[in-house]
Amino acid sequence: MLDRAKKNDISDQGLQELRKLTTEFDDVLRLRLGPGPPAKIDPMKLDPIENARPVRAKQRRYPPEKRAFMQRVVSKLEQYGFIKKTTEAQWIAAPLIV
Repeated sequence: MLDRAKKNDISDQGLQELRKLTTEFDDVLRLRLGPGPPAKIDPMKLDPIENARPVRAKQRRYPPEKRAFMQRVVSKLEQYGFIKKTTEAQWIAAPLIV
């Protein structure tokens, strides 16, 4: 990660900060998706508001290259067991590429 940052002209100060972050959080950071030990973080817990009802939202539209990227990432997430397909979910969120 540090080598890649250097190749992309990160400042010396930015490199120091990145080195500090990668050292401090080495137990939860990964460079690539893949099999390995789970991150040492508490599972996320969601408590929907009582009597809340799902709302239908429009699907986001992405250009073909972004859709292809998203399909590759989702396939990897599914392959490594991070996510699974469901047809019974009442609550979902449209994906957002960040």
